[in-house]
Amino acid sequence: VSAWPVPVEDLVLVGHSMGGLLIRCALAEALASGSPWVSHVTATVSLGTPVDGAPLERGVADLAELAERLAETRWVTELIGVRSVGIRDLAGKISPDLPDTLSIRQYAVAASYFDARLQHGLIERLRDRVAHRLHARVGDGLVPVASALAGRADDGSHPRSEETTIVIHGIHHQDLLNHPQVY
Repeated sequence: VSAWPVPVEDLVLVGHSMGGLLIRCALAEALASGSPWVSHVTATVSLGTPVDGAPLERGVADLAELAERLAETRWVTELIGVRSVGIRDLAGKISPDLPDTLSIRQYAVAASYFDARLQHGLIERLRDRVAHRLHARVGDGLVPVASALAGRADDGSHPRSEETTIVIHGIHHQDLLNHPQVY
């Protein structure tokens, strides 16, 4: 902010996936230390950010723990052990909670492989129930919808609403980077 050639009026931070976690961590640290740049932040946009972790990593961590118990399957532990520390952190919630009084508008975009909006005949309604459950648990293949929409200020001044959140159906995690509905 201090190096920008003109005075900064608005700073909007956009993060995809773990980039959204970095934004949350940076904001939490800046608020705690009184960093001056945070006063310029007017909004954040999180695209598929795993605020509450990722079930896929929890499953891999459980598999690694199970495979470690037997000598015959320890090679599996070594194989899946090559994932980064950042990915391993997604086994739990690592994102700091931001204060409810935060006056930064927070937008969240989640993706879901499944279209949970089918409303037609019996087959479609049954498919809708299955899709809704899959939508909630699987999300975009890496981040569940609930995790991508979690952790935003919800104190009434910036309520979670259609204005601040969107779920885009029928797309994968990486599709959030270049999807017209995101824009």
